[in-house]
Amino acid sequence: MPKLQVDEFPIDQASYPRHRCNPKAPASIVDLPFELLIDIFNLVYAHSIIGLRRARKDDPHNLWKEHTLSDPSLFPFNVAGVCLAWKRVASGVPAFWTRVVSFVDDDWEAVTVREQLEWSKGLPFRVTLTRRDDTKGAVHMQEAQRVKVAMQALGSHLERCVELNVHVAQSSSLPSVIGDIAGSAPLLMNLRLRSTEDDGRRWHIDRRNQHSQERETRIRGDLDIDGWNLLSACVSDAQRLRGFKRLCVTNYRAALRGGQTFPMDVFIHAIAQLTDLRAIQVEHVDFSSIPRDSWPTVSFPTSLTSLSLKGLSSEALEGLFGAVSYNPLDSLRIEKCSFTRINGVSIPSSETLELRGIVDTTSDLQGLFCAWNGTLLTIANSSLLLGGFVQVLGTQDMARPETPFSCNRLRQLFIAGSPIFDVDALKDMVAHRNMQFLTYDDANRVIFPGDFQIDGVFIREIHVADCGDEPAQEDTDWLKAHLPRFSWSLGKDWIY
Repeated sequence: MPKLQVDEFPIDQASYPRHRCNPKAPASIVDLPFELLIDIFNLVYAHSIIGLRRARKDDPHNLWKEHTLSDPSLFPFNVAGVCLAWKRVASGVPAFWTRVVSFVDDDWEAVTVREQLEWSKGLPFRVTLTRRDDTKGAVHMQEAQRVKVAMQALGSHLERCVELNVHVAQSSSLPSVIGDIAGSAPLLMNLRLRSTEDDGRRWHIDRRNQHSQERETRIRGDLDIDGWNLLSACVSDAQRLRGFKRLCVTNYRAALRGGQTFPMDVFIHAIAQLTDLRAIQVEHVDFSSIPRDSWPTVSFPTSLTSLSLKGLSSEALEGLFGAVSYNPLDSLRIEKCSFTRINGVSIPSSETLELRGIVDTTSDLQGLFCAWNGTLLTIANSSLLLGGFVQVLGTQDMARPETPFSCNRLRQLFIAGSPIFDVDALKDMVAHRNMQFLTYDDANRVIFPGDFQIDGVFIREIHVADCGDEPAQEDTDWLKAHLPRFSWSLGKDWIY
């Protein structure tokens, strides 16, 4: 097995015992030869990374395997915590310290952030500031101060940072994008700033970093950020953060900020400038309502292929649907959002659509889905929506002979978590869309059309899970006779 080069050791190797001074004394871990310790540490390191390659100063791809960060066996903290001698040996191998970890819910650290950054020498590194699993819901008054100390230590090393992950309890403990992370970070791939809750407090921006704010922070991968941080960045200068492929924005509660909502027009204008953006995820953000005649004239970038929305109001959905309506998506996911007051705007077209936990619905389902032209639809835990929607799928509109049914390209339908599900309504829908395309052989067996023979309205698959008891056998037989693939499962794991 190839070994890492040990270029430099901060200790006098001659002072480290290579043999036991007193053969009659009980052996201890300090008596292990220096070379043997390095061999052992190298083996553990090789087991902890994805592939073994010599870590170079210009190589940002030294990936560590997934591991529970609070696990006492996490390398190299497990060996550094044994004794001072082992810690001194491990500190001499920079590649061991390219995964920087600190827990902000505890004062005690076997190795501080500052030590880890210094020991990594000139190598690229990844940083995670987080909380232990058993304290994720607790509030620690010193959390913000510990994050601040860690970010101050990171400041002079930011140009080597490949990834920064911060997960705290309160949003005010998060570092500021326009203050704490200002400056040049040429290797930065992912920036993830997450809090369990929005506590409504604003942090103080350290103006000592003002001189470096003129330099942009270009993120080439994921930007996962809280609502207040994103709003501050948009108002300050939306172009300072650019280049990332995926945006996730979470937790902005107007009730905790004096009723101040997140301006929808500011959000849309900022996103429109991100020409490299591929995916957007928005969760629990209170957006402002925009009158229809005041909607922004810009739209999301054409590079966008994925949109995920969770915990948003009807007004927020209207604004976001309007901004993405001209960009066909690969996937659209809507979870625990309100459809009550959506009028005059339809769900954007996407190849796949997931509707989960929709607890209310609109009176204009036909209008809501008239523009959706995808092939795979999942409806889960949305009983009120499901009943009306299945009826819409089976209703023919003779005024549109080219596309007589809503969702005219639908091929696969997945239904889950709806115990009041109406099997008769499902049969009526299948009958209206599929019956005209079925033929029979001499034994009166159904012959399903091939893909090249199918008109857009023909549904090939319906799968139902976690919707109560199985239907009567005659209903199951009918559905299987009129669909190429049909299943009904009492379980739910496969669809969730």
